[in-house]
This record gives sequence, C-alpha cells and structure tokens, in this order.
Amino acid sequence: MEQGTVAAVREDRGFGLIRPDKGDDDVFWHFSTMKLCGIAELRVGDRVEFEIRRDPRRGKDCVSAMIKLPPAPPNDA
Repeated sequence: MEQGTVAAVREDRGFGLIRPDKGDDDVFWHFSTMKLCGIAELRVGDRVEFEIRRDPRRGKDCVSAMIKLPPAPPNDA
C-alpha cells in the first residue's frame, strides 16, 4: 500500500483527491470507497494508506482501498 495526504474533498460531488508521498499525480477517490473501508470522514490534510487500481471505464487510476492513519506526532525538536 502507498501512503499520502488528502489534498481535496468535494463533499458536494462525492469524491476527493489524495497526494501520494512518492510525488506522483494526485489520485481520485470516491466516497463509496471510503465508506466501504469503514472511514466515516476524511478532511484535507488527513494521512491515509491506499491501494490504486485502474478504472476501466475512465482509463485512469483511482483508489480501491484506504486506511486512515493516525495524525503524526508533534515535532518537539
């Protein structure tokens, strides 16, 4: 699984985007995927772990599974 940060949430349209840590293009996710994975809510800045699959209808990559990660501990350095 890859890790990334939620970059956008469009509640009015039922989707969002994740910015992968490895620097690839943002990846589309649909609210139905989030709910299937047991996640009630995602906000911009949340950390997630996710899997990508190719959507045959759109010909683009999209999230097929995700896990919401706990927030990073504060940097007390």
